[in-house]
Amino acid sequence: MPTIHEPTSFATEQIVRLANVGQDRCFAVSGYADFSDEDDVDDGHPLHSPLHGAGTGSSDHRWFSVGSIHMVVGPKFHQVKDVSPIVNVAGYSFRDSDETDHTGFEITSCNWDSVGEAETGLERVRLKVRARMCGGEQSSLTILSYHFIVVGTVHAAVG
Repeated sequence: MPTIHEPTSFATEQIVRLANVGQDRCFAVSGYADFSDEDDVDDGHPLHSPLHGAGTGSSDHRWFSVGSIHMVVGPKFHQVKDVSPIVNVAGYSFRDSDETDHTGFEITSCNWDSVGEAETGLERVRLKVRARMCGGEQSSLTILSYHFIVVGTVHAAVG
């Protein structure tokens, strides 16, 4: 089973309601997901992120997958109908230039599904991202940005 990485924290999302059609709502959602350990820093550089390099000085040019990245984001819906997402690298840490000559970060895919909350029965969007990188073991992705348009049916209690 592949490793699934989830953010350690999120910045406050920006949500704009674009349209209403009956009980369907359309929103634009933007935000940042932080994967670094906020308590583990040195001179402002994150020391730990699960999205880190595995190369050494002699193998830093090889690209490798960082595993699956899942982010549950956006407003709650009775039913999520459609999503158009994009995810970008918004932050990285590169701590040892003596170790790494080759460094690179790529988002290779971004899909979505919806996940329900057991206690409310409401759904949120889950962005399912794949990324790859090259570089030494001191290179890591620390922040991903996301933006998406979502259409869903709003439960009467949510409005």
